[in-house]
Amino acid sequence: MPPWVPSQVPDVKIKWKSIVNVPTPLKRFIAAPVAFMFGAFLSVFFDGLEVVVTATLDAVLFVVEGDAVGSTAGMLGIVDIPRLAANLLTGAGGWVGTSLITAVGDLLLTLRGVVAAAGPAAPVLLGVILAGFIVGSALAARWLYNRLADVIVPL
Repeated sequence: MPPWVPSQVPDVKIKWKSIVNVPTPLKRFIAAPVAFMFGAFLSVFFDGLEVVVTATLDAVLFVVEGDAVGSTAGMLGIVDIPRLAANLLTGAGGWVGTSLITAVGDLLLTLRGVVAAAGPAAPVLLGVILAGFIVGSALAARWLYNRLADVIVPL
C-alpha cells in the first residue's frame, strides 16, 4: 500500500452540540443520509400522488355535480337528473291538476241548478253526484293505468 493511504480510517464522531451554525436539514442529512434521501424522494412522490388524486376527485365531482350543483346553466351532472325529472313531472302534474280542478268546478256550477231544485233532498243528491264523480274518476284512472302498462310491458 502506498505510504500516503492510511491503513485505518479514523473513527470521527461529531458532537452536534458543539457546532452552533449548522442548519437542521444538514444535521439530519449527516446523521442519516439514506433516510434523508429516501424522505426527499417520498416527499416528491407524495406531492405527485396528491396531484393525481386531486385531479381524479375533481373529475368524479364534475361528472356527479356538473358545473354547479342545482344550476341549469352549463354542464349538468348525474345529481341534476332527479331534480330535472321532478320539475318536469310536477309541471305536468300541475297542468293536469289545474285541468281537473277546473273540470270539477265547472261540473259543480252546472249541477248547482239541479241541486237547488231538489229542495230538502239536495245534500243527498249532491253526495250521490259527487260519489259517482269520484268513482268514475277512479275507474278512468285505472283504465288509463292499464293502457299504459299494456304499452310499457312489451318493451
